[in-house]
Amino acid sequence: RVNITVLFSDIRGFTSMSENLSPDRVVEMLNQYFSVWSDVIFKYEGTVDKFIGDAIRAFWGAPIKVNDHATRAVKAALEMQGRLRELNKTLVEKGYAPIKIGVGINTGEAILGNIGSEKKLDYTVIGDTVNLASRVESLTKEHKCDILVTEYTQEQIDLPSRFVAEVKIRGKENLVKIYEVTEGGQGS
Repeated sequence: RVNITVLFSDIRGFTSMSENLSPDRVVEMLNQYFSVWSDVIFKYEGTVDKFIGDAIRAFWGAPIKVNDHATRAVKAALEMQGRLRELNKTLVEKGYAPIKIGVGINTGEAILGNIGSEKKLDYTVIGDTVNLASRVESLTKEHKCDILVTEYTQEQIDLPSRFVAEVKIRGKENLVKIYEVTEGGQGS
């Protein structure tokens, strides 16, 4: 059991976008996107956990132990939004439509380790903290926000944010407060 911060990022409208591209063009675009995102995650000492279609899951706080994992995750998300402008210029030059991303971040306890079968194991995180981060990412579309964090992450950071809503999350009994983090908190 570890206390970590989990980030989910997803390309908005990817399914309809990819329907208009050949598979090799989809792979080229995703590889460019994932390369930029991975560089940012590593810069803030995060772990790239998985690429799931057009989504990326990362976490901070383990195996590299840092006390400010929530701040690092949020600064990574802010930097990615900034670098997205540069990436979109490159994508447009190569004939792609510009992309938008939504990012959901949550902080809490999770199980970290090798999970899977006797024949295939993945070093990953599981638990309610991970699920909540994913659910919050999906709320970015509904609330028209680029980056949303839970109250559990917001309590751990000292970056500009604004209260967005108190929401009912599927599978949770209590309402969860979500906040939008603004670019004023962007790290260097």
